[in-house]
Amino acid sequence: MNSDLNPYLASIGINVYFERKSKVKHPDFEFILISALRLANSKKDSKLLSLILSWSHTYADYLIPEKLKKTFDRSKTLNEDRLYYNIFYIYCFEVLKIHKFQKLIDHKTSGYLTEIRKDNIAIQMKGEEEWSLKYNIHIPCGSLRIRESDIVPIKVLAKNNDQLNNRLLIGANWRADIITEIERGGENAYQISKKLGCSYEPVNRIMKQYFLVAS
Repeated sequence: MNSDLNPYLASIGINVYFERKSKVKHPDFEFILISALRLANSKKDSKLLSLILSWSHTYADYLIPEKLKKTFDRSKTLNEDRLYYNIFYIYCFEVLKIHKFQKLIDHKTSGYLTEIRKDNIAIQMKGEEEWSLKYNIHIPCGSLRIRESDIVPIKVLAKNNDQLNNRLLIGANWRADIITEIERGGENAYQISKKLGCSYEPVNRIMKQYFLVAS
C-alpha cells in the first residue's frame, strides 16, 4: 500500500499510520475512496480492498452515489479495469443491503480477485464468496478480512471531519457538501460547482439560502 495515501485514508476513518504533519485539511469522502479503489485495483491489493470494505460497514451509508460516479468519470484513465470498484459497489449492495449502490454495479465487469491460478487454488480449498459469484467475480472465502478494529468509530471521526458532520446533520446529499464548501471558505458558486462536480444552479440557490440564515 502506498504510504502517501495514508493521511487521506485516515481523514475518512481508516486506522493507518501517518505523520501528523501530513494531516489532510479538507478531506472529501468520494475523492479519497475513488483514489483508494484506483490504487487497490491497479495493484490488485486485496489488503487495501479489505480496509475499504471494513470501512464501508460504518461509512458507506454516508456516501453520495452520484458523486462517486462523477468523481470516477472525471479521473478515469483509458481502458481502466473496474473490477475493484465493482466489488465495492456489489459488497455495499449485496452484503450491507444499501440499495443506492445497485445502480453503480457494472454487470459487464467480472474476473478474479488477484491471479486466476492463485485464486482458483484457494477456491478449491476454501470455496468462494457467494455475494460476488452471482456477478461472475471470483473471490476465495477468507481472502478479504473485515475488521472493526481497522476503522475509526463514527462518533470520533465526526468531531474531526466537517464533511461527515454535515452529512450526519443534513443527509448524504449535494446540499450537505455545498454547505461544507461554503463553511470552508468558498465564496464563488461557480468554483464550488466545478470542485464538487455538480451543476451551478443548486450551489447558487443554497448559497443564497445559507447566507440568508447566517447573516
